[in-house]
Amino acid sequence: MDKEAFSPIEEIIVLVMIAVFIGVLYHKYSVMELKAKTEVTKVDLYNLNLAVELFKVKNGNYPGDLTQLYKSGLLENTLQKSKFADNKIIDPFGNAYVYDNKTGRVFLSKKTKELLNAKR
Repeated sequence: MDKEAFSPIEEIIVLVMIAVFIGVLYHKYSVMELKAKTEVTKVDLYNLNLAVELFKVKNGNYPGDLTQLYKSGLLENTLQKSKFADNKIIDPFGNAYVYDNKTGRVFLSKKTKELLNAKR
């Protein structure tokens, strides 16, 4: 029997196999991305808290907000993937870090905590 093309069933099987392969790769990518963002967030929190303590040592008091850390030069190259928006430092998940200027501690936002707890 001389075949010149694939049958429709063969084409469907190949397309289904490709779709399953893409689905598996997408899931693995999503898991890796979540792990990476989580680790970056941990490092950023550590660096922010350290910068707040350094600010207190240099100036005798905690900064009024986190933007003062940038202005004083304590955060220039320490944050990994975080960015500024509306004078707030945004975590890799898109939520602002929470800063308590009375205690000098930086925390994750409620939304980020909920997101991380839901993904586990």
